Amino acid sequence: MTLGAVPASGTIGAPGSVTAVLTSGGLPRAGRRVTFLLGSVEAEGFTDANGLAGAVLTPAAPAGASELSATFSGEMTSVVTALGPGSGYAGSRRAVSFDVE
Repeated sequence: MTLGAVPASGTIGAPGSVTAVLTSGGLPRAGRRVTFLLGSVEAEGFTDANGLAGAVLTPAAPAGASELSATFSGEMTSVVTALGPGSGYAGSRRAVSFDVE
């Protein structure tokens, strides 16, 4: 998963758009839920046919350094793990620093 272009900062109470692209093996993953988190503010989006998910986040107090993240919780895979075949649970998380002003 990759985060789209994200500003380095945002103003408390001013909404901003965030995006992420989810792929697996170079192919887009459609219909998957991606959770975006900025401090205590959370929003969800679902990937489209191109693997693109988006949401609007509104920075909240307190001001200062924070983290903006996008998380795909994962899904069952056919990977063989210590628990046996098909017991893998692959997910992805990406984060960047973000200043709330």
